[in-house]
Amino acid sequence: DKESVLSAFEIEYVKDRPTIDLAILYGGSDEKKNLAEKCLLKKADAWRHEEEVRILFHKDGNVQIPEGALKSVTFGTYTSEKDVEWLRELCGKSGLTLDFYKAALDDRHYALSREKLQHTGDPG
Repeated sequence: DKESVLSAFEIEYVKDRPTIDLAILYGGSDEKKNLAEKCLLKKADAWRHEEEVRILFHKDGNVQIPEGALKSVTFGTYTSEKDVEWLRELCGKSGLTLDFYKAALDDRHYALSREKLQHTGDPG
């Protein structure tokens, strides 16, 4: 549904976390767009190798994603097992063949790793 897709944006990789001046919220539309971009489209420079693109939707409901547009899904560190299984089942029912990963905190360093999850039905 083309009307439900707001747009797809390339991620800008940066070394420093963006700061947001809350006064922007009271400004015009350009300032609000800038705020949204800072919140949703910035990521630490260390993740540049991902070449991530984020898709934003402006309405709820079913969205048709073109075949081949998604390669993988990475769940956040604190994503519940229930939510992981729900999305994996939904993708399977939709005929999507994707790799699934879960972010994990490094035990010793301020870092995240990405651990590949086994395919549903894989042994072990």
